[in-house]
Amino acid sequence: RLCKQTKQHLSFTRLDALAKRALEQGWIDAKEAEVLQRAEASRLRSINVDEFEPEALAVPVPEKAPQPASRASEAA
Repeated sequence: RLCKQTKQHLSFTRLDALAKRALEQGWIDAKEAEVLQRAEASRLRSINVDEFEPEALAVPVPEKAPQPASRASEAA
């Protein structure tokens, strides 16, 4: 309904800000705004379950093996 009202495809992010704007514009009532705010809080809670320290996600860089000498340097 809000997509039709704004004539835009709205993403499922920042629903709290969308709720505030829609309520101010009179597009939704307070109960609908509360539903959007709770949905945003739930969305963020789900995302934050997977928080890690950056070091926990780092991939170790393998050490490079020494390169054999080229045949040109062996002939010298």
